Amino acid sequence: MLMVFGVEMLYTFMLCLVVLSTACVKQANTYFGMAIGFVVVAAAYAVGWISGACLNPAVSLGVNLSSYLSDYYFGWFLFYWAAEFTGAALASLAFFALRPGEFEGESEGKAPGDVSLTVKCMAECIGTFFLVLTVGLNVVQGPSNPAAVVSIAAALMAMIYALGPVSGAHLNPAVTVAITIRSKDFGAGSAFSYIGAQLVGAAMAGLSYYLLSTFQSFPLGNADGYPLTKWPMVDSWMGVGIAEFIFTFVLCYVVLATATASNAVNDMFGLCIGFSVIVGGYAIGPISGGSLNPAVSFAIDFTHLVANAVNGEFHERFWHCFVYAFFECLAGAAAALVFCVTHPEDIAGYSNVKDEVAETKYV
Repeated sequence: MLMVFGVEMLYTFMLCLVVLSTACVKQANTYFGMAIGFVVVAAAYAVGWISGACLNPAVSLGVNLSSYLSDYYFGWFLFYWAAEFTGAALASLAFFALRPGEFEGESEGKAPGDVSLTVKCMAECIGTFFLVLTVGLNVVQGPSNPAAVVSIAAALMAMIYALGPVSGAHLNPAVTVAITIRSKDFGAGSAFSYIGAQLVGAAMAGLSYYLLSTFQSFPLGNADGYPLTKWPMVDSWMGVGIAEFIFTFVLCYVVLATATASNAVNDMFGLCIGFSVIVGGYAIGPISGGSLNPAVSFAIDFTHLVANAVNGEFHERFWHCFVYAFFECLAGAAAALVFCVTHPEDIAGYSNVKDEVAETKYV
């Protein structure tokens, strides 16, 4: 029951935060419907097997009424309501903290440059938390969940649309590396703060999916387990490194080209970024697991280490995530350098972005 309460509360929090951040803000956009729908897709595959992913008191009541007619216990909806209303209340508080400009009588919400670094890091922590939580709750299901990659990408898209105007919604240290190199307006101090917040959110999410999935974890690697067991195994690492580098490069380059360039497409940047994850996940999942994100790699390795320690197994080595992170961050740097070549008009930084629509993306 605690697992059901937990997932319903967390994903109702996510849903309500996305609704508030995309459909209830002063800054007009056309993507709010997509963002809200993506939350439902993410939750359905991530926690449908635990709670049914109702995320809505009306849905909970309707499902319970229909089950009552089939001689099932009537009253479960009250338990679901408690979780969902708790998640909604917490989402309102989070929205108030993340978007203070919406409550100050301003004509528009505050832009990222006007938001404190603390608030930006809070946004990065929350966004990375839900991304990694969705990764974990999908992957622990194993091969029985063929749409795991779609669910993960949907969570990323929703968080980008919801948190982009606050922090840029990097949600990935490799993306933060790419942004730092690409823009003179994003310094090393901000980069380290962002990465720290992302890793904190990832670690919290790792422990959360471990608890919510009844103490399940999985190793960092492909679908068959670790890509290697000893050091060195050059052939195995070569495949992992090349795979993670190529598709993390694709992801980071798409972020830069669709969300920060002056000639970028309008509100489709979230779709572009999310589908980069889908492409990478299906393409290299059998090779490396398709992490494409040092925070995800860290969370998986850390959680599996904790799970083994709880079971009295201390033989697990905590170093695979650092190798993954090396290739992924290297790919982010390479993507930034290539972007500087392909988009010379934009290399001066965000302040030189001329397109008014592009100025709202901030990724």
